[in-house]
Amino acid sequence: MKKEKEILSPNILLTNFCNQNCDYCFAKKEMKEGMVKEMSMDNFLRMMKLLKKNKIDQLRLMGGEPTLHSQFDLILSRAYPLFKQIIIFSNGLVSLKSIKAINQYADKIILNFNLDTQAFENNLKQRKQIIALINEFSLKTKVFLGFTLSNLEKDYLELFKGFKKDIWQKIGIRFGLAKPSPGERPFFAKGDYPKIGNKIIFLVKSFKEMGIKDVFLDCGLKKEMFDWRERHYLTKNSHLRGWNCEGKWSSFDITPDLTIFPCFPYYNKLRKKLDDFKNFNQARDYFKKIKNFCLDNKK
Repeated sequence: MKKEKEILSPNILLTNFCNQNCDYCFAKKEMKEGMVKEMSMDNFLRMMKLLKKNKIDQLRLMGGEPTLHSQFDLILSRAYPLFKQIIIFSNGLVSLKSIKAINQYADKIILNFNLDTQAFENNLKQRKQIIALINEFSLKTKVFLGFTLSNLEKDYLELFKGFKKDIWQKIGIRFGLAKPSPGERPFFAKGDYPKIGNKIIFLVKSFKEMGIKDVFLDCGLKKEMFDWRERHYLTKNSHLRGWNCEGKWSSFDITPDLTIFPCFPYYNKLRKKLDDFKNFNQARDYFKKIKNFCLDNKK
């Protein structure tokens, strides 16, 4: 497996609300129970200072849907001079105001679009709008398209129809397994492991045949889902930081009220206050010491 450099890169959850209601969403309870629905500008400015103090030059903006933040354009304008990269995770239902802001700062922005949403799959008009938006952004900045594997019978390649053919040399792909919301049953049983492995190998091979260079696999995958040949193939043809929780691409999540947790399956049980730690390295090391915090590790 390729050795990916470990980068201290927390996720900033700008909002606790979304304009979609995906069945597999692991953040539903957090969005429902969160008292603070969006990060205040005071908290965001404080976050930027802390990120710079901790020598972090990449800003990762999530939600909910981060572009729904009432001051999203101001957030980008304040962040632009301070960071080398601004990564935005979106479902593609972006307002004209937010599109204008993204275009204004596109040279530093990386966009991650989740295609596996109600709007993209069930609303033809919105699907066409999202595809047009992605085609447009792919000419200006780095774009990743992603989805969440929650149904082994589903044809996820259907999500990639309708794009311009030349887009595949410009974008990357990122996908992973659906994680259960806190207290809910998992999407897959141990008996599904061989099918999961076969599905992932099929998808990675399909993306490579389309001419997509960078395929990133999210956390939660287990070695026993793949035989040694399949593991070797993933090593050569995808970006995977590690198995189980080791595959998490960020360090921890920071909520609008400045509490933090290592991952959504344990957003409540392992929640801490940001002020409990002297710096981000200490927060990361605290969560790394906690064994088996990922629900998948208990299967």
